[in-house]
Amino acid sequence: VYIGAALRKLLAAKGKRASGTDCLLLSVVYVDLDDVGAAEAAIEKTKNIKPSFAVTTGETPHLRRQFWWKLDEKLTDFTRSEALIKAMSDALDGDSSVSDAPRVMRLAGS
Repeated sequence: VYIGAALRKLLAAKGKRASGTDCLLLSVVYVDLDDVGAAEAAIEKTKNIKPSFAVTTGETPHLRRQFWWKLDEKLTDFTRSEALIKAMSDALDGDSSVSDAPRVMRLAGS
């Protein structure tokens, strides 16, 4: 099961891929950690700024996770949010292509 990371506009098309113009804001930033060893290394790298929550997206053949941080202030500048998420992904050896506001992510527990 997947969810949109950004809050969508009320009139955004249902059941269709969203675009940046369909999004209102991001209240979180996230990093997708799919490469071998990236999730484990990110745990150590973020020990002083722990994620608000993590979603395990797979364990076989290796651990894969998404780290999410809840923001104190909402982001509505999606150029800025994409740059921030890409920088975080680069720092944590995550997938920097998973950075756009309309991105869908795995729902925790699914």
